[in-house]
Amino acid sequence: PGNVTIFGHSAGGVAVNFLLASPRAAGLFHRAIAMGSGVLIDRTTHYRRTQPRGLTGLSSESVGEEFAAHFGVRAADDASLAAALRRIPWRDIVAYQQEVLRPFNPVVDGTVVVDDLAREFERGAPPAVPYIGGANSWEWNQIADIPLIGQWFLAGALLAGLDDADLAPFDDQWTRIGVSQRWFAEGLFLAPTRYLARQMARRGAPTWLYRTDYQQTAVRGRLPGSVHGLE
Repeated sequence: PGNVTIFGHSAGGVAVNFLLASPRAAGLFHRAIAMGSGVLIDRTTHYRRTQPRGLTGLSSESVGEEFAAHFGVRAADDASLAAALRRIPWRDIVAYQQEVLRPFNPVVDGTVVVDDLAREFERGAPPAVPYIGGANSWEWNQIADIPLIGQWFLAGALLAGLDDADLAPFDDQWTRIGVSQRWFAEGLFLAPTRYLARQMARRGAPTWLYRTDYQQTAVRGRLPGSVHGLE
């Protein structure tokens, strides 16, 4: 119990970063590895903040209320409500998620997650434990197979509110869809990984970064880089 390492990939890596910043997890682990941990550090949602229309157009609180209503869960107080929700079979939750495609992501609730992740790392909330972070060179493979019309709408959601100056680093004759693909990889994976690692190192935590470029022999030379999860 005095030598615990937590690690995770993708959503699991996101969980690692949030656990680092959560006061409820203080002292429970001593090393952390966040692999391919996609998290928009400047758009961590507070539970009553409406998500972008390109996602759901709902707040996380509304998503939770919708979820509880679907399963007919009602309770007089928070403790009873939580207990009732925990009794729902996991298979039913998976089936529901496949049906409605709602995101279940960590939110700022003031208790488990006190503030936006970037601010928590900046102010030194995470313990200065040894930390490894990393991502792959072609993280946007996750959206590469979406039909063209879907990628166009996704591009609008990803780039909403960004002006030409914001997108200047990606201005190399790419189409709007191409820019959104690169923004997806940089904004969701690469930049946050570098940023959070920099904050850990700034406070004296032993910190390492990796970047995977490897491709399997069968696809070598035919893909732009190393896909999400290959490490």
